[in-house]
Amino acid sequence: MFIFAVVETKAPYRVRAFQYDQDSSHIANEQRLQLLTDLAECIKTGDFSEDAEKEIVSISLPNWEKQQWLQNN
Repeated sequence: MFIFAVVETKAPYRVRAFQYDQDSSHIANEQRLQLLTDLAECIKTGDFSEDAEKEIVSISLPNWEKQQWLQNN
């Protein structure tokens, strides 16, 4: 079980506690185990690369910045 403790950064500094429901907790545990398995394999082989490293991904400026540039040029 994992509990999230949340505290406000300004007065009156109220505090709340949250925890995953049973289904979410199960999913998180399965993901954690898979990540640990993946890490063990990386350590064993010495290969920490990921398939995504072989791809070139197109990115774009935010629409607001494009519009601002178009208006000024």
